[in-house]
Amino acid sequence: MHAIVEVESLSQDWKPPFAKKRETKSFTVSEGEVIELLKDGSPLFTIKSIQGDRILLGYSRMYTLKGYEHPTERQLWLAMHEAKKFSSLWEDNGITKTVTLRSVKMSDGEVPVAPSTQVSDSDKGMASRSNADTEIYRPSQ
Repeated sequence: MHAIVEVESLSQDWKPPFAKKRETKSFTVSEGEVIELLKDGSPLFTIKSIQGDRILLGYSRMYTLKGYEHPTERQLWLAMHEAKKFSSLWEDNGITKTVTLRSVKMSDGEVPVAPSTQVSDSDKGMASRSNADTEIYRPSQ
């Protein structure tokens, strides 16, 4: 499977004239691929897994997930058309990157698979079981 991910970068100078620079890039990636690199060559974003209409996105410790106070894990599930913002305060300028999952496509010769109903390690304790099937509860953010 391939995911099409859009990364919008907003860079703002720390000193006058406080110019802003906005750039949007689109990437077609598979599991295990890196989306962007930092100045030192280490990965900024990595696609850890693609499942149905969502991806597991890993990110560098040099960036902070906006709106969350000190997340312990450096990865998160990103659903279709969902956007998450990441900030870096350690660069020459203030940088905010917004990552959005635009679509998920099958590779050539790949057979479509229904989304998994298995409970991952991160979802343990949040699952509720009914007689017909298993539903996973994810609190809205």
